[in-house]
Amino acid sequence: MTRTGDSIWLNDTLVPAADTERLLTGCSIYADVATIDHRPLYLTAHLACAASSYETLYGLRPACDVAAIRRRILHLQERNRLPRQGNTLRLFFLPPAVEERTLRQPDLLIVCAETTICHSYETMSLRPTALLVNYEVPFAGHRTSLSLAADRYMQEFARSKDFHLALHVNRANRLVSCGDYPVGVVREGRLTLPQLPAEAPKSVERRLLEQACSLADLPVETRDLPAEELAEADEVLVFGPHGLHAVLSCSEHYYYNLAARRLDRTLARLTAEGLKA
Repeated sequence: MTRTGDSIWLNDTLVPAADTERLLTGCSIYADVATIDHRPLYLTAHLACAASSYETLYGLRPACDVAAIRRRILHLQERNRLPRQGNTLRLFFLPPAVEERTLRQPDLLIVCAETTICHSYETMSLRPTALLVNYEVPFAGHRTSLSLAADRYMQEFARSKDFHLALHVNRANRLVSCGDYPVGVVREGRLTLPQLPAEAPKSVERRLLEQACSLADLPVETRDLPAEELAEADEVLVFGPHGLHAVLSCSEHYYYNLAARRLDRTLARLTAEGLKA
């Protein structure tokens, strides 16, 4: 269920959500922040990751008042009457005009993106079918308005072909991600994650997936992942804003979910730690 709400935060002012499309036609860096009971999970880490990308691409480190942003997230959900289970808030750093980008802080836009039935990080009960989609995005590994638009297009394309989600493969036929979220391949008791592009920050979701594997004693390696290896995988896992997706099938290959069940036992701990972070 997708919700846009009636209002959005722009800096320290609530403005009508009707302004959203105008504000999002330009360049931006974004972060998806999950909430449980209207409380954000790993907010400090999400802001640090977005700030790192903004600094890399625009040359200025955004100043983030985490406590103030936390209050705005709570207020926005209450004002828009969102349910108290899982929600996703999308935070955008909007750069000023080109000549001011190294001198003036970006505008901060906060919008309500999505509502789920989750009450914590969970392994999703629906096991999605996946379609491989081949494309490139500039500034790979950074969450930009461009990568978000490409992901939206590709996810909709996959659904139009009767698949649940799209897995991103680049021109070198290497597995990259699921949109901007991490994807990993389990084979012979080990999770393999794609190599990150140079200077790209490690996303919060990727860190959470690695932490879950550590808690579950599942070894993790990072390297280039040719798409052909999906045919030999035991499992394919995606970590999104509200938890883990164990892919059912891709390119006519079907997968188990045994490692996903092991990781599921760690998610309550990750949720508890995230509410304090």
